[in-house]
Amino acid sequence: MNKKQLVALAMAIPIIGWIYIAVGFVVDLEHPVLRVIWWADLAASAGLHPLQLFIALPLARRKGVGTVRALVMTIIFGAAWWKPLREGIITK
Repeated sequence: MNKKQLVALAMAIPIIGWIYIAVGFVVDLEHPVLRVIWWADLAASAGLHPLQLFIALPLARRKGVGTVRALVMTIIFGAAWWKPLREGIITK
């Protein structure tokens, strides 16, 4: 598996997480473990991804990525987006 394929795989994880969050708003997660995972996912996705903007936005600016794109990509994918950008695996 090459680096771009690994990045694509890594970027699938936050998408699965966001889907799980959405499902948790619609479906009653009765099992306590599922609820704990849901809360942890919500905290990580909605809490940590925005904090990563302090790293991602200056990096994106240096790499020529627009602010809106960097904002959206960081909120959705977090470090799965900006780390490969920093390493030059992905571009704009």
